[in-house]
Amino acid sequence: MSYYIFSAGDFARSSEVNANYEYALIEDIKTKLTLHKKTGYDAFSNNCSLDGLYDQTRDGAVSNLTYDSTSDFYYSTSATASYESKTQKSVSDEIIIPYFDYKVLTLYDDFEDASVDLTKWTITLGGAGGVTSSVTEGGGYMQVNAPAFSEDYAIAKMRGSSAFDLDDLTSNIIYIYIDFEMSLTHTAWRQIRLTDGTNNVVIYDNGGTATARRVMVFKIDKLRKLVQRLDSLTNIDISTLTLSNLNVEFFVYDEFSDGFDAIIKVYDVYYSADSPASTISLQGAPDATTYETVTNGTINELASNGTSKRVKISFTKAGSEMFLLNGVGFYVNGV
Repeated sequence: MSYYIFSAGDFARSSEVNANYEYALIEDIKTKLTLHKKTGYDAFSNNCSLDGLYDQTRDGAVSNLTYDSTSDFYYSTSATASYESKTQKSVSDEIIIPYFDYKVLTLYDDFEDASVDLTKWTITLGGAGGVTSSVTEGGGYMQVNAPAFSEDYAIAKMRGSSAFDLDDLTSNIIYIYIDFEMSLTHTAWRQIRLTDGTNNVVIYDNGGTATARRVMVFKIDKLRKLVQRLDSLTNIDISTLTLSNLNVEFFVYDEFSDGFDAIIKVYDVYYSADSPASTISLQGAPDATTYETVTNGTINELASNGTSKRVKISFTKAGSEMFLLNGVGFYVNGV
């Protein structure tokens, strides 16, 4: 949620941009502000704070948002939620360029019906140990389990009899939200993988240590064939996969066990649907009392000029959707 000052003058440097930011979009915002000219006022002058993206460091006014300190974002499944920024003092005109980095995600499964939904999940069990592995549901989670010393494996793939695939979505960028935990065992495999049904790529492996319950959000770029976790700068190459039958799967395998079952517990899975139904309101204010609608990532000329500019994003939930807020910031023409 932290945004950095661009000390490089007219151009943002990648080292100055928060890891969760879209670098190209920041460049675009800076270009728009640079090109903005107003009668009697040159936006590209020494009197303009072109290089200052106003700093938001999780100290705005928060309503019904939960902060995830591990991944550094806010989220909400409440009926309504909002984030209101601090105010920017000593600004010189009505121009504001807001940036709201958010996603609305749709529930795939919350595992609350005590039975694995085979319309949503394909289950594969196997191995050399008499197939004692299992995938079960209860207590609000799905458990993928390979017992200790079993030499068995279990796979729960996000594609059941409904034949839903991530590549059915029209967007080239897909977000997957996973609330999960993994057991401790040094000699077994517990992995989250992306698969095309034949080949797979590991997008998270806990490396033999326990993963306490946490949330991870994965950004799948179908055009570039890359996956990135929102809490990591690392790009994962998925060029070995085809886009047909593309889906997430949870994989466990207990080979030379140290006495611990290989377990993944999955509590919630959300994804970015093509047409979410929830309502998002984006607003900017020239002063401490007035808000008006603004457009994200572009020049907005507010109706009046105040000295306490701020922005606000509001979420009104529809259906089984959730709100993910990665950041809020804005540019102003200031002295």
